[in-house]
Amino acid sequence: MRWVALVILGGVLWMGLQGRAELSTFCAGGLLAAALAWLARLPWRGTLAPGRLARGALIVTRLTARFLLDVTVANVQQLRLVLSPRLQIRPRWIRFTTRLEHPATRTALGVLISMTPGTVTEDLQGEKLYIHVLNASSEDDTVARIRDRFERLLLDLEAL
Repeated sequence: MRWVALVILGGVLWMGLQGRAELSTFCAGGLLAAALAWLARLPWRGTLAPGRLARGALIVTRLTARFLLDVTVANVQQLRLVLSPRLQIRPRWIRFTTRLEHPATRTALGVLISMTPGTVTEDLQGEKLYIHVLNASSEDDTVARIRDRFERLLLDLEAL
């Protein structure tokens, strides 16, 4: 619950600093707040050498770009669902078992999933995330997409 409050507060503060009340500004601020809080809690192994720091910054940049692309695509998909004459959705509950080891990266994965339109992480218990997807073709496809889009980059961050 504290993570959700932190993301909301970060989004609101970022909108205030930017002087724009836009969804994209809110999302950027929330993501930045979550990333900074997560980095502060991550148990770094060894020292933060410039090479490791650069690799970490590159991974975070790729994760942010991938997230923004996914949010854009998901918004278009949700808009298409809402505007279609017949609402044809396939809601589904998915139990996702993550390979992430650290609770902070598991929480970051849950936040990334919840901030993507059409999905929400309902619960996180250990390595299991319970996710509701508004329109899912199959559970296997959804799990594979989450692993490929978000979990892989978070695993790379954990490995630093």
